[in-house]
Amino acid sequence: GINPNVPVPVSDIIMKLLSKSADDRYQNGFGLAADLRECLKQFQLTGQIKPFALGGQDVSPRFLIPHVLVGREKERYMLLEAVERASQGQKEVLMITGEAGIGKTSLVSELSKTLIGKQGYFISGKFDQFRTNVPLSAIIQAFRGLVLQLLTQDPQPLDALKEKLLAALGPNGKIITDTIPDMALILGDQPDIPDLPPEEKHNRFMLCFKNFVGVFAQANHPLVIFLDDLQWADEASLHLLERLATDRDLRHILFIGAYRETECSLDHPLFRVIQTITASGTELNTLCLKSLDPEAVNILLRSMLNCPAEVSLPLARIVREKTKGNPFFVHQFLKTLHDERHIQFDS
Repeated sequence: GINPNVPVPVSDIIMKLLSKSADDRYQNGFGLAADLRECLKQFQLTGQIKPFALGGQDVSPRFLIPHVLVGREKERYMLLEAVERASQGQKEVLMITGEAGIGKTSLVSELSKTLIGKQGYFISGKFDQFRTNVPLSAIIQAFRGLVLQLLTQDPQPLDALKEKLLAALGPNGKIITDTIPDMALILGDQPDIPDLPPEEKHNRFMLCFKNFVGVFAQANHPLVIFLDDLQWADEASLHLLERLATDRDLRHILFIGAYRETECSLDHPLFRVIQTITASGTELNTLCLKSLDPEAVNILLRSMLNCPAEVSLPLARIVREKTKGNPFFVHQFLKTLHDERHIQFDS
């Protein structure tokens, strides 16, 4: 239980030390020692320790750019709302566009932390520019990641999940273990299935994969599937995404796709898929990420340099001008400034 005799600042120091994110912890022992000395000083003078801002002298001597999401509050809220709708039974598609380095992947990655509290599954796969001829590469990658998540569970829930999967797949379990070999670690060896003509074989695969996905997308654990770099997706992946997103039986599921619109021609098959999904009645929204403004860049600089906002703002304006507010270029430009000793640590 909580000991009420422990002063709040001491408790806050302990919680800061235990923070999940490395950026939220103390960056060195000097900052921790300074806060502990402040606690001791107050206690010796007054017998009490009043709350104060922690980490005032916690500056890392190493050059570190914090892993913080800046300038994306509105977009992050939209994602959280979409996840909430999925947990309530909705099925929808959210497309995120923007140039390379604009932060599409970083924005979506924040969702994995949110889903932990909702007992949901967050899986992701990324299409590769040099593997566009490999069918379903990102989808297979996403479900391989799911297998790794599942194998960390206790045996009892995993056995229950196996029973649900086998019931949903029926005699067609081998379709899944052939497509995602890692699933054999959960399902075990599956019996052979009869060969069929191409069209029937295709329809059987689609039905089997829908039933497979439906096991994970349930009221007690929504499923979020993130497919990155859709501009390089193969036809089979786009077709499967279209079939799953337009299926009337699937619920509690959110599909997130990210792509670079500038690298998609007007006749790119992705746009046909988007039109088909929209026409089917499935909710589809598009979120276009813009560049960061100077104030957003300054939030990053303030946390990196540990200084007041007005001190770092002139530098933030220069960085914004040089990089056009692209987060990837901002990080690279700051590294260059440090490498060329324009930014130095003064102990």
